[in-house]
Amino acid sequence: MGLYTDGHEEYYNSKGIEVPSVTTILKLLNKPAIPRWANSLGFKHLSYDKTLEESAHYGTNVHNALDAYFKNVKYIPELKYSDEELKIRTSLYHFFSWKNEHNLNTILNEKKLIGEEYGGTLDWYGEIDGKLTILDFKTSKDFNASMFLQLSAYTHLIEEYSRYKVEQVAILILNYKNPKFKFKILSKEEIEPYFGVFNDLQKLFGKVYSLDKINKEKKINTIL
Repeated sequence: MGLYTDGHEEYYNSKGIEVPSVTTILKLLNKPAIPRWANSLGFKHLSYDKTLEESAHYGTNVHNALDAYFKNVKYIPELKYSDEELKIRTSLYHFFSWKNEHNLNTILNEKKLIGEEYGGTLDWYGEIDGKLTILDFKTSKDFNASMFLQLSAYTHLIEEYSRYKVEQVAILILNYKNPKFKFKILSKEEIEPYFGVFNDLQKLFGKVYSLDKINKEKKINTIL
């Protein structure tokens, strides 16, 4: 188990030091929609933990299916919940509907990127209609700013630590409840302000993590 990952993907920089993932750093953000969502589940007599687990499992299956598609290998999803196969098929239908509207040239998919201070794994990188693009697949219902904070960090990582360049970033939402896909592009210039915010969060994360180490030694509840 890593310092930051709790059993998930671990990232080590060139000095062999473990660094947090972009998504771990973004957990510092307070997302007001989450407590509201949890509250609505309570009114419906649904379990927050169970619903969150089902949502995560469905999202993982969709990502794995897309990864298999780009690698041209067969993928059989692990189904744990009712209607999960239908949800996955609906999301994949949205993907192929979107794909039919664009020209894609895949260069990388599920690529691990590691810098000196943080790492991440991008979903897809290549050309969309002739422009070099980092594309992220989401199974949430709508866009939020943290998605573009994440892509701004990936832009920095891929340009700083590889030979690849980025002209734009994009989010493709494939939620089974939506009548069709949602797609949004930001140019390289538009994503720059997001990186400034992410950079501040990354520095804050380091301070909070250091404070948490002290809290654990003193048996005080941690912040993260």
